[in-house]
Amino acid sequence: MLVLSLALVLASACAGGTLRQPLSGVLPVAAPNAVRAGSQIEVIVGPVDVDNGTPIGMVMVGAYGPRAYSAVFQAGLAHFIIPSEHTLQPGYLALIFAAEEARGETSIVLVSTRSSSAKASTSTNLIHEFLAPIR
Repeated sequence: MLVLSLALVLASACAGGTLRQPLSGVLPVAAPNAVRAGSQIEVIVGPVDVDNGTPIGMVMVGAYGPRAYSAVFQAGLAHFIIPSEHTLQPGYLALIFAAEEARGETSIVLVSTRSSSAKASTSTNLIHEFLAPIR
């Protein structure tokens, strides 16, 4: 055990760096509160003190179920792009992030691109079309 500890100390001294503690705590997340359904969304995690290339995962839970994304930190920031085809259904998105021992979360509301009056008339038309053969 002593030999292993000494080897780690020597390796870090020879590399000219220090051993960094694992990333822990709450990850800061920057994301819009609401966007139009069908829009591309950019989400940024950070800034945090982490090595470049450190991986981070994101799970998005929405109307289509869970989707997993991954990125790496560069200059303390990780950028995620949620493509527009993953945001077509209006509703609520929950985003959960994990990197090393750190966690973060946020939510986004996907707002319908149709007006409520258009929705109401469409619903009424669908009901009439459904009932027409019954009459």
